[in-house]
Amino acid sequence: MLKASAAREEEAEAAVAKHRSFGSEVKEYRDVRMKLLWAMEGYFLHRNHLDKQSYACPKWEVLRRFGKLLESGDIVITFNYDSTIERVLLDQEKWAPGDGYGTDLVFQQNQYDKTRVDFPPSMVKVLHLHGAIGWYSKPTFSPAFQPSAEGGGAIPREALSPAPLETEIALDPLLLQGLGIHNVDASLPHRPPNESQILLHPSFLKAYGGEDRPYQPFSRLWKMAAGMLRSAEEITIIGYSLPPADNAAWTLLHTTCDPERTMIVNPDKSILRNRYGRLLKHRLSTRAMDFGMWLDSRDSN
Repeated sequence: MLKASAAREEEAEAAVAKHRSFGSEVKEYRDVRMKLLWAMEGYFLHRNHLDKQSYACPKWEVLRRFGKLLESGDIVITFNYDSTIERVLLDQEKWAPGDGYGTDLVFQQNQYDKTRVDFPPSMVKVLHLHGAIGWYSKPTFSPAFQPSAEGGGAIPREALSPAPLETEIALDPLLLQGLGIHNVDASLPHRPPNESQILLHPSFLKAYGGEDRPYQPFSRLWKMAAGMLRSAEEITIIGYSLPPADNAAWTLLHTTCDPERTMIVNPDKSILRNRYGRLLKHRLSTRAMDFGMWLDSRDSN
């Protein structure tokens, strides 16, 4: 009996020690994850600034050609974090930030002038299914409102953030400046805290939401993307290698893409055969081609 009790006590102590060790490992993971998000934000905001300076260069011509192909009602669904396609479509007057991300945002003149600024409706929407640089959780309250320490009581609508209640995101002023827009998001006229980023960092297990991040828009964006793919007359998947770890993307494309209406643009024959062949459940007639070859084929039609 004494020997058995001692063994159980040792097992309990070992379990407690393992739990403590696991807790420290989780904390380290969270710290590393936050640093990664900060680093990614800094890199892409810097790239956004450099893109503004280099937009007149010939290297942008490929994306400009792609933008010219897009028509009213088209949707760009992307897993990228950058805003290069938005820059092109903004220049071509096909996209604007007021509704171009699939949600309604409210803008004002600048940080100090609250005069409302309205952008024209977007002909083309851009849905970032993994979030994007410059996206932040929309603050609950208006920037000018200071909630009382005591709390309680009804809160008037004017005390809440200017954007519609269902809007989950707000845009960083630095992102807008990099796009050449000098107005600011009325819900976020000043730079936000880093911890409110809406961005899925690269991982085998991407967390698309949870109790700790209730305002992330991923559920709505993915449902919107699924609806658009199901009803689309034509679907073109460009450059996406369909990595096996992206289970959510596999499921989205598998359940929404009609093989008869889907074109795959990818120069890798093995990806076409082994991944998209299994995904779309039929023998693909699409030949391997890169983005430039596909653009040439569209220009010749």
